[in-house]
Amino acid sequence: HVLASSRVFAMVSARSPNVQVKALLELKDLANAKLESGDAEEAAEQYTIALLRLKEVAAEVQAESQTLKALLLANRAQAHLKLQHWELALADCEACLKIQPDNAKALHRQSLAQHGLAEDEKRRSHGEVLKQALFCKTAGNKLLTDRQFEAAMRKYSEGLEWIEDLDQIGRDTWIALRANRCQARLKCGLWSEALEDAEAILLKEPGHPKARYRRAKALLELGRRQEAADALQQMDPSNEDVAELLRLVAAPAAPGPTAVPAATEATEVTELVRGRHCHGVQRSVAEDAEAKRLLKEAEAAIETRKDFRLALKFADGASVELERLRAQDRREKARQLAQQLLAVHVLQVRCHLALKDFSAARELAQRALKLHHYEEERLEREFNMAAALRSCTAVVETMQAVVEASDALSSDIETVQAMLRRLEKVDFTAPLRAALLVRRATLSSDEADIRRALVLDPSCKSAQDLLKNLKAGASGAKKK
Repeated sequence: HVLASSRVFAMVSARSPNVQVKALLELKDLANAKLESGDAEEAAEQYTIALLRLKEVAAEVQAESQTLKALLLANRAQAHLKLQHWELALADCEACLKIQPDNAKALHRQSLAQHGLAEDEKRRSHGEVLKQALFCKTAGNKLLTDRQFEAAMRKYSEGLEWIEDLDQIGRDTWIALRANRCQARLKCGLWSEALEDAEAILLKEPGHPKARYRRAKALLELGRRQEAADALQQMDPSNEDVAELLRLVAAPAAPGPTAVPAATEATEVTELVRGRHCHGVQRSVAEDAEAKRLLKEAEAAIETRKDFRLALKFADGASVELERLRAQDRREKARQLAQQLLAVHVLQVRCHLALKDFSAARELAQRALKLHHYEEERLEREFNMAAALRSCTAVVETMQAVVEASDALSSDIETVQAMLRRLEKVDFTAPLRAALLVRRATLSSDEADIRRALVLDPSCKSAQDLLKNLKAGASGAKKK
């Protein structure tokens, strides 16, 4: 076709301008025919040949040159659009519009090319987003396998944040992340949150087997036995997990465990909350050898080496072990397990505060509060044990204070002062109290508060920097 077009044009190139224009129009018509037949690539080549020929004879066809060029450019833009060569199409449209600013076809095709470019960019962006979400899913799965349930839950949540703006493109990844987070939340005893995940999945995929099972488990843990039973009736009873859950739903509530004297419990928990020792936690988990071993290691790391990072690692392991026991649904130990987990959460909060990770401390303190609220309701509902966790009042008060104090790090002076008063009797909150003093000093420029902060936490970097700045400012003022 290219050779034939060249011959046709060569035969007429020496003739009159009208004949040359006619030859160009014939090339255009040939290209149009190719475009209409679906051969956009060949059409684009023919339009290119016509434009080259037009350039050669532009002097002879002056009157028609620009009009023909605009026509050929607009048509070649259409061929590029068919081939999804958006940048080439856009370039042809812009060249055409320089000649004929009101060319309707060029304006329309310019819009189509711009849209195509935007869609390509969106696809590239979506691909990167999905890549990040899948990375989070893989990392979360490994953490879940390693029984690091809290870390897995955070990683799945991070993956969900990556794809929150995607629709159908990220649907399968969204469901997988949500289903896995649901499992992690079950392992952490976050029954309401796990139920929320399961029901969100079922809205998109009603037959999702794992979501259906996990929804039933969450309902049972929340004490909604009839709803759990109804959900399980729609599942395969030959499945071992389903059969076991059906058994638990049908089983009568076991009698509550023998009470431990409240005074003894209160003394141990209070001492733990005040940061005196970890022995109370060890005694409370005496029947679980692995949890006891891990807490003994945590105590040694704190008391002999002051290694809070290592202590936190052991405390996290103990938390996982206790969650495993809770997952076995040993109702006769429900009260002890709740107390044990609360005590371990206190230890974890203490480690995070010592490491100055106030955000993580706040998150764990909130989890402890949710656990206390849920377990106290469940123990009363299922075992008729009113105020079963009354000995943990000190834990609740301290965890609430940690949450509010963490929030107060960006609050006004009055709020900071109130939080300092609430925390003054809890030894292990010294780093948080130091941070609050630095906040108050920042607002008031009070050097005394900075020095108090350094007494509480000699390694407090923000206090050191603020003191240095205040001294530098005072020195500069004297020179002036």
